[in-house]
Amino acid sequence: MKMPLFACGLVCIVLSSGVVTAVAAETSAAAAEQPEIAPRLSAPRTFQPRSAAEQVLPLPDGAAAHAAAASATEGGSDDPVAVSADALPMDDPQLADHELEGIASWYGGKFQGRLTANGERFDTNEMTAAHKTLPFNSIVRVVNLNNGKQAELRINDRGPFVEGRVIDLSRAGAEAIGMSGTGIAPVRVEVLHYQQESPYRILQIGSFGDLDNAEQLVIELSNAGLSPSIESTDSGLHRVLVAQVHTDHLDETRARLAQLGYPDVLVRRVRD
Repeated sequence: MKMPLFACGLVCIVLSSGVVTAVAAETSAAAAEQPEIAPRLSAPRTFQPRSAAEQVLPLPDGAAAHAAAASATEGGSDDPVAVSADALPMDDPQLADHELEGIASWYGGKFQGRLTANGERFDTNEMTAAHKTLPFNSIVRVVNLNNGKQAELRINDRGPFVEGRVIDLSRAGAEAIGMSGTGIAPVRVEVLHYQQESPYRILQIGSFGDLDNAEQLVIELSNAGLSPSIESTDSGLHRVLVAQVHTDHLDETRARLAQLGYPDVLVRRVRD
């Protein structure tokens, strides 16, 4: 079966004085992999999977939990499907800049196990989805307008970057709304929980194979009045980070780093 197109961001690697520096770009599961954020940083909440056709996802940050997700409706329906009472109204100001009606597609296959845009490992068997703009960990109900079938999913990736498409589902999500065979379907996206995005960012200054080099950079940045830390990965890389940078101070901090000789830094979002 021909899979729907799914575009990804670009991550550039620049070699300078032995320092590997990443240039910021929006990523997706289809992008080049980035290792997960170390435990000292906020880790994503874990949602317990159920069957593809029916799943309950606990809502983060104290949002009211749903007793049960909507089960897939048997058969088709020619009647318009009303927006659920527990969803945010479509004219809610929070949703003004988000595309919520159009064509849904799904992805899996070669993307299985790759990193999603929020740093998780993609699992096409879980009830997750990619949306271009909705905050990560928002909970949505996707309604197939051809047959009325619906499913609740959590946003953990970016896409689809194809004109006219509004959401990319995991295979489990596609099966739940009866579109895994067709590949695409017209849908409406209802927002059950709008996750407020963290105002903080993480700046990745450099990445080293030699821990001593990473520690030298930490000393240099500390002497300049910054608060750097080292994130070590299982693959043996040691990343130098400046964490908890508020978006109000992001430009100022990047300017200071540029003056120190580090103009190209990777800006990472804090994972919820």
